[in-house]
Amino acid sequence: MANESSQLLPHSTVTFYPPLPYSATQRLGELTASEPYSSRLDDWGNQIMDIQVKDIVPYGKRFITFEVQLNVGKTGPGEALDSAALQPYLARETPLSMENADIQALASSFNASSAVDAIFQWLQKTFNMRAMSKMIDQLLMP
Repeated sequence: MANESSQLLPHSTVTFYPPLPYSATQRLGELTASEPYSSRLDDWGNQIMDIQVKDIVPYGKRFITFEVQLNVGKTGPGEALDSAALQPYLARETPLSMENADIQALASSFNASSAVDAIFQWLQKTFNMRAMSKMIDQLLMP
C-alpha cells in the first residue's frame, strides 16, 4: 500500500479475499497477515479480510504480507480421516438457479462487450497489473 500524498495517512482499510474456508477439494488452515485485520463471510460463504493500516508516512509504502495454509485433498496435521472430518467436503452446496430473478436481471443488463469491459476494468482496478491486460488481450484476440 502506498501513500502518494504529502500528508500522513492516519488510517486506511484494505480488503483481501483469501481462499474459501472449505470446498470439495480444499480446506483453509491457518491464515495470518502482517497487519491487524477483521474477518467476515459474505452471503455466499466467501471469506473477506479487512486489513487495518495505520500511519503511512507521506510518500511512504507499507507492505502487507499474508500467510495462508491451504490443505488440498488431504486432512490437516494430526487429523484422522473420519466422517466428521469429511463432512465439510461431502456437504451439499447451495445450488445456483439460473431462474433466480436477481441473476436473470443482472445477466440481461450485460451484453457481451460490456461484460468483457466490466470484467477487464475490475481486474485492472483490483490487481493493477500490466501483465493482466496483456494476458486478456491475448485471450480475446487470438
